[in-house]
Amino acid sequence: MKFIVGEKTGMTQVFDAEGVCRAATVLKVSPAVIAQVKTVEKDGYAAVQLASGEQKEHRTNKAMKGHFGASVAIAREFRPRTGEETTIDGVEKGA
Repeated sequence: MKFIVGEKTGMTQVFDAEGVCRAATVLKVSPAVIAQVKTVEKDGYAAVQLASGEQKEHRTNKAMKGHFGASVAIAREFRPRTGEETTIDGVEKGA
């Protein structure tokens, strides 16, 4: 799986080498932490839950606070496809 978890903050324009104007999306990317690993034995399917970003505490509901233990802005669950290889290349401890 290769993906990036972020929040869209806006749009801008970028000019390429030929001078053609291209639309570009601006993303705010925060460090993501693995909040939960779901297994087939325990949950009935395999998935990874990621939590990223911060928001004001009063905007986070009780269920999110209880599950993640903090005020997170983005919470997503990713399921690997059958036969897909998942590696941690490029990931450093503590980064």
